[in-house]
Amino acid sequence: MRDGTKPVVVLVANAVLETIESTTYDHGYYFRRFKRHRKQFESMTSDKYDKGYVEVDVTVCIKTMDLPLESAN
Repeated sequence: MRDGTKPVVVLVANAVLETIESTTYDHGYYFRRFKRHRKQFESMTSDKYDKGYVEVDVTVCIKTMDLPLESAN
């Protein structure tokens, strides 16, 4: 992600990549999961950055608590 010309580092926790899809689907292939959900992570990062939820080094961390809750049926 970028803020003008300044790059913003984004860290996506392994737990997020494990949680975002069923563990039986493509288990353990974090990079492929990241690529499939990249737009969602970019949107979450932008929201957190705009709200000022950044680390001291201006890194934005996406954690499981940032994932939207699934609706209970």
